Amino acid sequence: MIIKDFHRILDKRCHLKFVTGDNTSNILSGKDIISIGRVKSHENKGILILNIPKKGNEFLSSEKTLKEHDLFYSSSEDITSSSLFELHKRLISANSVVIDAIININGVMNLFFRFHSVHSKYVSELIEEMSQKFKDFKVSYLGEAEGILDMFRRVAEIINIDYIEAASEIPPEAVDIRKDPIVQILGMGWNRQVRYITEGEISAVFRDRHGLLKVGDPSINDINSSEHIFETTFRNEVVEYISKKSAEAGIPILAMPQKLDGRLFSLGFIVPEISSTEFYSIIFETFRKFPRWKMYLSFADKVDPPQ
Repeated sequence: MIIKDFHRILDKRCHLKFVTGDNTSNILSGKDIISIGRVKSHENKGILILNIPKKGNEFLSSEKTLKEHDLFYSSSEDITSSSLFELHKRLISANSVVIDAIININGVMNLFFRFHSVHSKYVSELIEEMSQKFKDFKVSYLGEAEGILDMFRRVAEIINIDYIEAASEIPPEAVDIRKDPIVQILGMGWNRQVRYITEGEISAVFRDRHGLLKVGDPSINDINSSEHIFETTFRNEVVEYISKKSAEAGIPILAMPQKLDGRLFSLGFIVPEISSTEFYSIIFETFRKFPRWKMYLSFADKVDPPQ
């Protein structure tokens, strides 16, 4: 499980609660329903993707804004002009922030994110400002983070989620040392956590396992040089394809840890359990579409809550 390699790279976590005016929250309010998702940027728009369990909530089939699947309903709502999208954009403007999940409980938004302590003051000031823009705003937790897996174990206390991992042998033509700053600087050994994916750009927090990072490279945004942690953007056809297809299917990918060890590229995904069956279809479709990557399923399990 490569996700275990990311223990305390980001040493702070936060859990915010608030009420928004989005259409999906209005539908779910007062109905004792838990849904999970995340915000995705698309063509400068904010899209709130939520998965709602179908079992026990079949009455939602009459809601025209929801798409019906075998085991869940999905919502893909435009929130471009909302305070929720403003909060999302301003959080990820701090280059260590990784937004892990949004859980809607009975119409109340629960936002989970991690960050590095170098951005503690920025996060605190942003929370203070944004608290004025939401109803019933509450900071449920702000403090030390154990790690990415521990964060999602807390999420698993609320709703079932799965961890899926695939491995691949990177084709030589996909690694261009002349154009790829990551390969130029770090060579063929690093860990990264994807922060967000937009058209033509993927942002991630990297951990330089071998201490090769040289501060001052214009393509690298330093987070903490003494800990060899930084942020930069990159392109990857496989990651972009999976992200695009998942968004089209209304499936939120909650986390994407990745690791390169020589030519072996490993990709992890955390998705809601109710949509994992459809997500597997996307994964296997990706295997067939990119045969030269020689991808295969390497690990799969549910995420257990803390013992």
